[in-house]
Amino acid sequence: MRRPNAERLQLQGVPMLKHNPILGHLGVVGMLMKEMPRDVHGDYLMLLIQDNWRDIFDEKYASCPPAIYLDMWPASMPMLLSLNPDMTA
Repeated sequence: MRRPNAERLQLQGVPMLKHNPILGHLGVVGMLMKEMPRDVHGDYLMLLIQDNWRDIFDEKYASCPPAIYLDMWPASMPMLLSLNPDMTA
């Protein structure tokens, strides 16, 4: 299965964290999770993104986007994360 081209999606306006062409978002996720216990549930990542959105997104956002594209290749397939309860409902 081919993974989507993150740069192409970003040019189309899909919100995403700062992206590395080789590591995807693994570096940003690692930075966010490094202070958490090793056995913490992955759902804490969404809270950490919301708490630190000013540091991990480009300057063009005035607030935390309601949903983001997350490229965790090769650990997992790319995914869409919903960060807004109204959008999730």
